Amino acid sequence: METAKSEYANYFYVFNKLGYDTRLEGAKYFFSLLQDVRMDLNEGFSDEELLERRIPGSMIDEASLVFDVGRGKYKESIFEFLRTTRGEKDEEYSKEAPVFEEDNTIEKAALRFGKYFNAKAKEKENTEVKGTKK
Repeated sequence: METAKSEYANYFYVFNKLGYDTRLEGAKYFFSLLQDVRMDLNEGFSDEELLERRIPGSMIDEASLVFDVGRGKYKESIFEFLRTTRGEKDEEYSKEAPVFEEDNTIEKAALRFGKYFNAKAKEKENTEVKGTKK
């Protein structure tokens, strides 16, 4: 897996391409949550376990321990980020990326985007491995 710094840069790039306003405070909260979700997915946690326990637990920990904000402000900021757009969407990215409107919870959005970014990382890894063999 890439370094956290390059993954965050990738999140900013992709979410900007999808038309989200990454200048909002909720972007950094959501991106940090995505890191947790992606690690949990890689460890083999089921969707049900992630949605019911792991993601809500990560949100509580991140709000209080990482960002030192109340859970209400934390969730409100993420919702604002996921519902606010800026600029035009890049059609290439929009075709395969998850759409928040279909989700009505942060947990579902985090799970969908976590799976999306893990799949993209795996694709990139497979391409790089195949490209180095001769």
